[in-house]
Amino acid sequence: MGALVTEEQALQIKARFETGVLALPGVTGVDLGQHAAEFVIRVYVASLAAAPALPASVEGVRVEVIERRFGLQ
Repeated sequence: MGALVTEEQALQIKARFETGVLALPGVTGVDLGQHAAEFVIRVYVASLAAAPALPASVEGVRVEVIERRFGLQ
């Protein structure tokens, strides 16, 4: 799926997707990762149990949900 998408395309897809997803309750961040040749959009949430419903993929890029909180150190 994501292997057919270039890095530039994946970054553009992430940019379009993250605007709306960052507004969802419990979402703490969004970034672009890579597993082998496949790009993935990683959505970080405060709690997997309370994570919002997200699509499995966006425009050919797989979405991965990860439980993680970010804070100042």
